[in-house]
Amino acid sequence: MALVLYGRVTTCVEVHFETPDSGFFLKHTPRSPSSSLQLDNTQKSSSSISSSKNQESILSLDKFTVVQTSQPVSIRASYGPFSTKQTVPARYIVPDVITDASALSPSNDKKVLNLAQQQSTNTTAALLDLQQSNVHLDISAHLVRQTIPRDSPVLRVLFHAGADPGGHVQRQKVCVLLHVSMSNKAPLKGRCMPEGEDGVCVAEVVIPSNWWPPLPAPEITSLGNSPVKTPQRVVQVAYSVFEPPMKNPELCEPKVQIQPLTTFAKVPLVQALTAYKELRADDILTMLVPHQPLYPLSKIHVPVFLQLQPDQNIAVFIVRARVKAGMRILGATASSDEWNISIEKENPKHTVARVTAFRKDRDPDSVPKQTEETTSTNKIIEVFSWLIEVANDTKEHFDSGRIVWSVSYVHDGPKLRDIDVGEKREHEEPRKKLIAKVDIQKDDIQAVLPISKNWELMNTAVLTGRQVSQAMKVFIVSQAGKIADVTLQSSCYTDDESVIKVF
Repeated sequence: MALVLYGRVTTCVEVHFETPDSGFFLKHTPRSPSSSLQLDNTQKSSSSISSSKNQESILSLDKFTVVQTSQPVSIRASYGPFSTKQTVPARYIVPDVITDASALSPSNDKKVLNLAQQQSTNTTAALLDLQQSNVHLDISAHLVRQTIPRDSPVLRVLFHAGADPGGHVQRQKVCVLLHVSMSNKAPLKGRCMPEGEDGVCVAEVVIPSNWWPPLPAPEITSLGNSPVKTPQRVVQVAYSVFEPPMKNPELCEPKVQIQPLTTFAKVPLVQALTAYKELRADDILTMLVPHQPLYPLSKIHVPVFLQLQPDQNIAVFIVRARVKAGMRILGATASSDEWNISIEKENPKHTVARVTAFRKDRDPDSVPKQTEETTSTNKIIEVFSWLIEVANDTKEHFDSGRIVWSVSYVHDGPKLRDIDVGEKREHEEPRKKLIAKVDIQKDDIQAVLPISKNWELMNTAVLTGRQVSQAMKVFIVSQAGKIADVTLQSSCYTDDESVIKVF
């Protein structure tokens, strides 16, 4: 790369990298006396004419090399009290393919020209490969939602890969890996591959229910008491870019890293947008079902609460779930340190599942916790939470989502895992049934995302009379995570019209 300075004085201009370890400048090659004399004789008249016409001239031409390409690189020029800097665009980090070999030749000598042509032929393929990878360094990430409510726990990010403006280089496939983390929790990962002419894709992760603060007990909620206030929890969102394997690039399996982990947002986890619907099997077990409308591929957490009475000694309870066509059971997550859970999915369609919860102080395979908290009774605790998803093919099942639960308890007795099924059934109470209906709607718009590589625009049209513009794309992301380009159907306006007017 080369840096060109214009002006009249060169001795006092200082040029250097903003960060010293970002790169280095190359030394100037001294020109031979003969070539200098010849160049001076042939260009003497033309240079005198051009100097008289132009008030500015080139002061220096400095070539430099960039070492660190993962971070923005800036070059600063200082002249006395004046100083300015410029960031090297990512697309210039890899030089353009040399199509004119004569540009490498300092003279018209044929030997030098032939050598330059050979070097150009040998390096063209390598430069093309580098250019293809470099195009995807210009990847931008855009949050679909700025907050994640508890009753809609999916975090989505739209990734946009910078396209080749000239269209000369074929787009190389890359895999974008989404990272979501919070304090001591295991990080979550999602992935997607930018495709199509627009080079966009959406990656998503499902935030586990235990990442939010504990929900207030249903009894406290029903009495109208305000829940205990807790500090808001925030997740950190980052991404990295990888080159997929050559054999199966469509699998988006991260192999060779192109861009390191880049943190770009922090997203708050907020409480549910709508009130939960309580489902009570009895005075012991309560479920909270989200009440907001659901869409294709929507996911919800359904927490299960248990209230132990002083006269009841429940060691195990079993909750069996069956969902109607159009929904799926993805799994369950433990919410309490006092209980162990196991889940069994009873069919390949994930429409029937059973969760068995064991009290740790009654579980022969667990070390009991003899603390005041674990031995106390008559308290309400969240034992686990279901994770349920609306299927994508729900065309015939709108407004008909239904979940049926059956609950049974096993009271304390001999070691339950050491007795046979017949003896265990003697300890098990009759099942109690719960039915929940959910509102499933057609896919709809979730977010409208304008995308631009530059959000800072100075309206110089007031001074110059020339239009100032910046290219922008507009995409919509649906509730099901689908993407559509609506740039041609979009219009823009501003609350303060004076910023776009020319007086």
